[in-house]
Amino acid sequence: MRNLSLSGPLAADPTRREFLRAALLCPLLAQGLATAHAAPKRDQPGPETPFRIRKLHLGAAPIHHGPSDIPSVTSSIDFQARFYGEILELPLDRRDKQNLDITTRGSTLHFRDVEIPKDNQANTPNPTYHVAFNIPENKIERAVEWAASKDLPLIHVPGLGEPVVHFEGIDAHSIYFWDPAGNLLEFIARHEMQNASDGPFRPDKDILEISEIGLPADDVPALIAQLTKELGIGPYPPSRGASDAFAYMGGPEGVLIPVKTGRIWLMTEEMPAEVHPTEIVVEGARRPDDSARQAPGDGTSGASLKLLDLPYTVRLG
Repeated sequence: MRNLSLSGPLAADPTRREFLRAALLCPLLAQGLATAHAAPKRDQPGPETPFRIRKLHLGAAPIHHGPSDIPSVTSSIDFQARFYGEILELPLDRRDKQNLDITTRGSTLHFRDVEIPKDNQANTPNPTYHVAFNIPENKIERAVEWAASKDLPLIHVPGLGEPVVHFEGIDAHSIYFWDPAGNLLEFIARHEMQNASDGPFRPDKDILEISEIGLPADDVPALIAQLTKELGIGPYPPSRGASDAFAYMGGPEGVLIPVKTGRIWLMTEEMPAEVHPTEIVVEGARRPDDSARQAPGDGTSGASLKLLDLPYTVRLG
C-alpha cells in the first residue's frame, strides 16, 4: 500500500497550499525536547495526567430520505445506532429516541437528536463534525482490510486513489470515512504512543479513545488564546505553533482543532467547517479561572468553560 505524504501533487494546487501547510505538522524537535514533552504514563495522577477527551456530546439532525414527493424523515439516532453498533461494533451504553451513547475503551461519544424546521426557511445546516479516534500504532493497514471486509467506503486521497495519509510531523497514519449523519470520522495511528497490539483489527478492542474534535470559529486566534489561558494546553507538537486559520492543540491522547469557519476539511472537497453545539469532557487540563466555573450538573467533577460566544462548552472530568 502506498502511503501519502502530503507534499506532492496535492500540494501543487496553489489554492490548497495554505491549507496543506496548516494540515501538515512540523517534525518533532530533537530527541531531548521530544523526551521533555513525552506523554506520561496513563496511571500518573494530578497535573502530570495527559490531556484527554473523556466524553464528547454532539448534535444529530433527522435524516430525510425517500422520493421527493413522499419524503420520509427518520431520527438519525436509529441510523447512527446501526452504524456504530453493527459496523463499528462498539458498545451502545444508552439508546432512546433522542440519545445515543457509544463507548470506546477510553471515552464516550454521545449524540442527541436536534430539531431542524421542516421547511428550514433559515437554511439551517444539519450538524456535522470532524471526530478522530486513536487506534494502535501498528494497525492502520489492518484497519483498511477491516473496512473492506465491512464494505465501509474509505475516502481516498484526491488524485492518488489511496486511503492512507501519512502525517510526518506527528509521525502518524490516518484513514477517513463518513458516518450516516455526514460526520467526517478518522482512525489515526500515532506511532509515538508505542501501543502496538497483536491480531487483526477489532473495533471493540482497537478503537482506543476519541482523539480529536474540530472547533470551527470565525476568530481562531481568540479561541487559541482562550484554550491556552484557561486550559493550559498548547500546540502539538510544541514546535508547531499556530496560524490564524488552523491550530492543533493538546497532545497525542486528545487534540482540539480550532479551525476557520468555512474552511474545507482535509480529505473532503465539499465539507466546510461549521459551528454546531459541542460539549467536551476532558481531563489533564488546568482548571479554568474561578470566574468561568459553574456546577457541572452531569456527574463530572470539575468546572465548565464556555468558549468565546460559541456553542462550545469544555468540562473538566
